[in-house]
This record gives sequence, structure tokens and C-alpha cells, in this order.
Amino acid sequence: MKKIRILILSFALVLCSACSSSGQKPDAQQMQTFFTAINRLMEAKTLSTNGKLSSGNFRTSFQLWIDQEKSPMEAAVIAGGGTAQEVAFFLKDGKTYLNYMGTKSQSVAENLGITKDTKLSFYNPFLDLNDEQKMEMFDSVSIQGNEYTFKISKDKLSSLLDSFGSITLSRADLKAVVEDGQIKSLSFDIIGSLSMGKASSSVSGTLELNDIQINEPLNIPWPSDLNSWPKQ
Repeated sequence: MKKIRILILSFALVLCSACSSSGQKPDAQQMQTFFTAINRLMEAKTLSTNGKLSSGNFRTSFQLWIDQEKSPMEAAVIAGGGTAQEVAFFLKDGKTYLNYMGTKSQSVAENLGITKDTKLSFYNPFLDLNDEQKMEMFDSVSIQGNEYTFKISKDKLSSLLDSFGSITLSRADLKAVVEDGQIKSLSFDIIGSLSMGKASSSVSGTLELNDIQINEPLNIPWPSDLNSWPKQ
């Protein structure tokens, strides 16, 4: 869970901070297009996407659906679909359903702190950064057509992730494709090392989101036997 939180924190940081480049300065209108698309993504009422997540030796593909127009909200995530390692989670009608490699169960959503009024909130703690602080977060920004590539300052990101100086990054990149004012794909990649006393281990993580669709009707693939899943 800690690794996942670090990956999410890093992802949120680069999304909110990108605004500068060394060398050739990106076009202001292009950057505004990017920021507007990011805001639309963060404020989306419905979201569907597929992607890949890897960290160290762990790798999986996944599909994700979120519908916040429903009350209570509905959601589903299927990881490793079509394999013996498939894990699927569903949120529907105030209940949660989990299929963990063939073992099925259901519970009440309130057990996870999810009520009928719960909505996802993508709070961004970095919005208060001034222009200079944002500029320091990136070594470069390049824009080719509708594809944005951000080279993140490894030292700045390392210090934000770990104030004890035990994380050293050798690479931190973000790529995004914007079409018709919307983010269509995102990829975030970090490589580095983690030092614990005299020992050290490699740290790597990649998050890819593809075929992103927002604010469109969803067709969540609910299993037909959900109500029969054993209660916890």
C-alpha cells in the first residue's frame, strides 16, 4: 500500500506542476490546453480506461470504470483479466464485491467508509506552488503535436517523496496525449533506488492509462451472479 501511495503521490505531483522547460519554452496555448484537459480529467463524473501497472517484479494489466453520476456511486476494476491471477472488484448498490483469483465474496460498502454520498475527490496539494517552484520541478518539457513529454527533476521529486534522502531517482518521465481537449492517454515512469541502512534495493514503477473516456455513458460488465457471492 505504501508503494502504491508513493506512486499516486508522484503521479499527482507531475500532473499539477508541469509548466516549464529548459531550452525551448513550450507554447503557452499548448500548455493551457494540457492544463484544461487535466482539470477535466480530475473533475470527470464518469471515467473508463485500461492500462498497465508495474512495480519491481509485479506487473498487471487492468480495466477501470467509475460512475459518480449514480447515487450511490458505482465502480469496477478488473486486473489480470482472463488469467488465473484475475482480481476483480465491484462497487454497486452500496455493496462491494471481490473476486480474488476465483474466490468470491461480498460486503457492505460502509465497511470501507463508502456511503451513498461518497464521491471521489482528486485533491491536489501542489496547487499553491508559485511559478518559480513549478519551473524547478522539470528539467524539460517537449510538445510534439498532441503529445506532451515531461522530464521531471529527479532531485526535486526525490526530496518530495522522501525527506530522509533514502530514495534516489535516476529517471522520472511523464507522457500525455491530448485530443479534442481531453487526456486520452498517460504514462508515468520512475526508476531509482531505495537505501535502508547499508542495504539498498532498486525501485521502479510504471503506470499507463490508455483509451481514457470521460463524461460518457458507461457499460460496466457486472457479473450476472453478484447477488450469490458469499457474504463476509
